[in-house]
Amino acid sequence: MLLAAVLEFVRGFNTQKVFSGLEVAYRGMADAFAGVVMLLVAAGVFAQGLSTIGFIQSLISIATSFGSASIILMMVLVVLTMLAADDHRFR
Repeated sequence: MLLAAVLEFVRGFNTQKVFSGLEVAYRGMADAFAGVVMLLVAAGVFAQGLSTIGFIQSLISIATSFGSASIILMMVLVVLTMLAADDHRFR
């Protein structure tokens, strides 16, 4: 990024144009990064909530008691995740 800014300055000798281009690039990176951070925080809060109510531990105990039939449990969870997704492709 710094190399591109230096090359752009050498090419045009216009600092305002260089800094305005950098500002656009930084704003784009910030927008993309903000979405990723929000998704990670939401996933962490969701996982902590499931762990707090004991869902994770009960899911582990159910899976171990099923033995080799735990693949069915995995498929049920996949279907539940697909149904919970707010995406029109699954409807």
